[in-house]
Amino acid sequence: MDFIQPYFVWIKSLIAAFPEAEIFLVGGAVRDSLLKRAASMEASLVPAGRESKDYDFIVRGVQARKLQEFLGTVGIVNLVGRTFGVYKFIPDEGYDEFKASGLEAFDVALPRTETSWGTGGYRDVEVQSNHELPIEEDLGRRDFTINAMALRLEIRNLKLEIGDLVDPYGGQKDIEAKIVRAVRDPKTRFDEDYTRMLRALRFACELGFEIEPGTLGALKEVMPRLNDTRGESIGLSPGSSKGLALAEFVAPREVISRELIKAFYADPVRAFDLYDESGAFAMLMPELLKMKSCPQPPEFHSEGDVWAHTRLALGVLKSEEYARLFGQTHPLLTSPIKGEENPPPLVGGARGGVDPYNALLIMAILLHDVGKPPMLRTPQEHGVDRIRHDEHDIVGAEIAREIAKRLVLTIMPIEGALHVDADKLVWLIKHHLLLLHTAAEDFKASTVEKYFFNEKNPGEELLRLAFCDGSASLPPGGGGKPNLQNLFDMMARIKRMETAVREKKLVVKPLVNGDEIMAILKIPAGPGVGEIIRALREEQLSARVTSKEEAVEWLKKNFG
Repeated sequence: MDFIQPYFVWIKSLIAAFPEAEIFLVGGAVRDSLLKRAASMEASLVPAGRESKDYDFIVRGVQARKLQEFLGTVGIVNLVGRTFGVYKFIPDEGYDEFKASGLEAFDVALPRTETSWGTGGYRDVEVQSNHELPIEEDLGRRDFTINAMALRLEIRNLKLEIGDLVDPYGGQKDIEAKIVRAVRDPKTRFDEDYTRMLRALRFACELGFEIEPGTLGALKEVMPRLNDTRGESIGLSPGSSKGLALAEFVAPREVISRELIKAFYADPVRAFDLYDESGAFAMLMPELLKMKSCPQPPEFHSEGDVWAHTRLALGVLKSEEYARLFGQTHPLLTSPIKGEENPPPLVGGARGGVDPYNALLIMAILLHDVGKPPMLRTPQEHGVDRIRHDEHDIVGAEIAREIAKRLVLTIMPIEGALHVDADKLVWLIKHHLLLLHTAAEDFKASTVEKYFFNEKNPGEELLRLAFCDGSASLPPGGGGKPNLQNLFDMMARIKRMETAVREKKLVVKPLVNGDEIMAILKIPAGPGVGEIIRALREEQLSARVTSKEEAVEWLKKNFG
């Protein structure tokens, strides 16, 4: 880390204006800098490429009024409310470089202490800023030791350089040992802010760290309070969104959703295990726990119950087979793919390519069989021929809709890989059995278009969901490979259709419209016109009709 960029010149000006001042870099930027340093010594450390976009500074020795006045002379400054006592600051010098780098506004604050009101709400604190407060006291209010470090910034030989590391709680050692540990008393830290529990789980997933036993124990102890509310909570339960108009969650669902999605995006299997072990699933997605000990027909699922199957399916995302098929490795896939350095995806993408690894797909895999427990039928209890979960796709889609609404899973920015579209999530789960019973070549061309070439439908994610689901469905004995031939046949068929479009052997745009059909055939408007349009579309997509002239001839021959 260096400070040669022009948007850091304001720090030199601050030190020049207030020689008695001390300025420290704190928070995630310090953590990420030390992670990169550790990664350079240990190549296997996962977060080697982390680049911080957030810079937080603590300024000692300058009164609040004078600090605000100074910042106003060298940039744009705004106070983030009385609750936190933080200035959001964007410097004038180096403004263009600042914006181009994608940085967030700098957080600049005096040292401060926080007194929690004891509700578990992250905003429910009384903040006391004190420009004379030792930096160690400010660090003592933070969540985890890896975030409770500071780097002193100072001028040497007219250059702004990094000085000593202030690390009163052993954050550097915990980074080296790959440990997430709460600052001071862990239960107190979690009682102050319930969302810190999910933040601990996220860091464990993102960094590949273990949670220190005392911290994990306190986390489990406080987890049952994650659904605490303010106001009346009539009808409110972990598995219901009813009653939300009467009560407000202390831990905002939007914050919880961000933490959950980031954890599962970082490492789906680790997140699955930690959310189970910690009790987070019991509070947020109790429907999933019913998958435990929910049996599956052994002739199709020798891997075990629905829980085991779902865990295996999540693990497929970081497999070499998945990366080879879909053209991009999982962020945690460390072993190289044999063969081509950058293997092309088998499916190029009907919509111009979709990130092969995204939160929508992960949530679809997590929830794809959530409908199996309520739809379980057994020979012993129901007299069916084998263990069955008929219509679990339909029921599961509605359960997923309720979960997405309850947890606000749509919270992340639409343009990013972390976004979960609730309607697309429901669609994926509702159709995840599409290729189970019908051979790829038996699908009408118009049906293939509907599912895999329609911009409104996440067809590419459906193929990937089917691959993960099928790969986690182990045949009897567990030694053989799952039968994915029908999926591969469909992917090959899609590829052929894409190639035909590129080579102009297949015209995608409709050759004639409804009005033209009525004029050609001299028929009135009605349902019959729609049937003719669909029939012609099938001929067109099958490349049997390739021009408007051929379409007119086909219409007259078949309907004239």
